[in-house]
Amino acid sequence: MPTNNIIANLFTTLFNTEDRRKSNCVVIPTSKLGMEVLKTLKNEGYIGDFEYTDDKRGGKFKIQLLAKITKCGAITPRFKVKKDEYIFDRICLLNR
Repeated sequence: MPTNNIIANLFTTLFNTEDRRKSNCVVIPTSKLGMEVLKTLKNEGYIGDFEYTDDKRGGKFKIQLLAKITKCGAITPRFKVKKDEYIFDRICLLNR
């Protein structure tokens, strides 16, 4: 069954694994946006190294955790958003 929101799944897996005090986790499935999010988290110092593995079934990330994530999540609208309005709606939701 396909995952509806890969980014929300990524953040939930990271938070739950950190909450269990584990040093690494595996996130499946993957996406290009997920790769960019992980690069940003690594540059900011929230996670260690991560590795992408293409297993021909959606891929997987193996992520080294540094015990620095306290709470994380994805904000998604529950209404239809056009492609050109997407960034504007994110800014409005964050300012509320």
